[in-house]
Amino acid sequence: MDQVSCEVVADLLPLYADGACSGGSRALVESHLAGCAQCARKLAEMGDDRAEQLVEADAQRQLKELARRHTRRRVSVLAALVVLVGLLCTMWVFYRRAEAEAASFSCQISRSSTYDQIMDGLLEGMHPRLPKKGRYRLRIRAGASSGAIRVALTSGTGYKTYYTVSGSQLDEEQTLQLDEGSYVLAIYLDGDTAGSAVDYAVTLEAVGKK
Repeated sequence: MDQVSCEVVADLLPLYADGACSGGSRALVESHLAGCAQCARKLAEMGDDRAEQLVEADAQRQLKELARRHTRRRVSVLAALVVLVGLLCTMWVFYRRAEAEAASFSCQISRSSTYDQIMDGLLEGMHPRLPKKGRYRLRIRAGASSGAIRVALTSGTGYKTYYTVSGSQLDEEQTLQLDEGSYVLAIYLDGDTAGSAVDYAVTLEAVGKK
């Protein structure tokens, strides 16, 4: 039913109060009064008891609407909290996984053989990528029957050397503070290397790994 103005309803109120308006007009007035406290008060001033009922019904309607809005707001807040908790849990899982991967990081180069010819002195190399900044232990056990074994840990680009040691027999263990990123761990054989027998095991691992 179309909305009518308070002015139109005010003209109909006397007829409505006397029960003299048509059924259509009565329905129109009651529909308007159900949502208009001002017109309902005017009807009450005419001594019509139905006005109190209409005002009470309007108040109940407003209370129900407020309750629905409050419920929707509370549901929205709870949904947002659930999403937030889920996001925090996911971040925590990924963080703990990254921590576990970092704590278990380990790489190793090992070999025992005889080299008749060494090209550019390089025996072997690898490119470890450290998962996070922290303390790492470099263990070196190496020997050569002739020449000297040299172990070097450098940045991925090779421009910065973090640790290097050389000798015919090496038994070293160093703890280094290293940043996250790519590195080069290389083993060389320098000097008179013809027919040299070499035996080496070099390990880089996170401090705290069992």
